[in-house]
Amino acid sequence: MNISKIVNKNTLLKAGALGVGSLAAEVVTSKVAPEILKTEESQKFAPAIPLLLGLLLNSSKGKLASVGDGMLAESVKGFAKTFLPEKTKTSLGISENVMLAENVMLDSSITPVGGSNSFDFTNEGEMDY
Repeated sequence: MNISKIVNKNTLLKAGALGVGSLAAEVVTSKVAPEILKTEESQKFAPAIPLLLGLLLNSSKGKLASVGDGMLAESVKGFAKTFLPEKTKTSLGISENVMLAENVMLDSSITPVGGSNSFDFTNEGEMDY
């Protein structure tokens, strides 16, 4: 297998456009959707907005179509996460509760014991090895 056939300008640009589309869908869902969908109940349909934009862009040609593909992928993922049962999301590791717990664990692992933002660089309290 020739790696230069896989990693070339066109594939890198397409991957970049897919990433931009995914990011754009996330921004639309978090910033635009709350302005349009005012009630809590209607918020579960927030992924529909980038879905429609993704379909619109997908019908164009060139790199914009790849941006649309990224928006479509992100919005379909959003719909799937909205309507999957919580037990299924937890077992797959995609639950908001699981992600929150991982962030808390990460934060607690890098936060000093005293809870301040400054670090104590002395040997006090360290074990001798």
